[in-house]
Amino acid sequence: MSNPKVFISYGTEDRSWAKSFAEALSRRSVDVWFDIYELSPSQNIQTALIDALKKSDIYAVVIGKRRLASPDVMFEIGVAAATGRPVIPIILQEAATPDLLSGFAHIHTVRTDDPEHAADELKRVADDIARKA
Repeated sequence: MSNPKVFISYGTEDRSWAKSFAEALSRRSVDVWFDIYELSPSQNIQTALIDALKKSDIYAVVIGKRRLASPDVMFEIGVAAATGRPVIPIILQEAATPDLLSGFAHIHTVRTDDPEHAADELKRVADDIARKA
């Protein structure tokens, strides 16, 4: 079984937390697509995002207080859903559970402020998805 590939989406206000989460996933042998490591200024951002989502097994969205207000996350959720990728919300304790995501069939939700705990949960979900594939 190859390492799962996870696309991480987050709001700029949650960048530090998301970076810790990405690093925790990497330590658990999860391949991570994280924009600050993957994007270059010369790239077409939307094309790069679509390509990365298509190559990922799972779409993880870090949801803080304002995350779902972003047009970027709406675009990314749409691409993930259109390509059949499981969408896994990582909801920080300060955030409300978003109604928008309740209609997706492949949702697993993690609620925590601890990036290590979130990485453990996402790794478990990724392994479950890989076993069922």
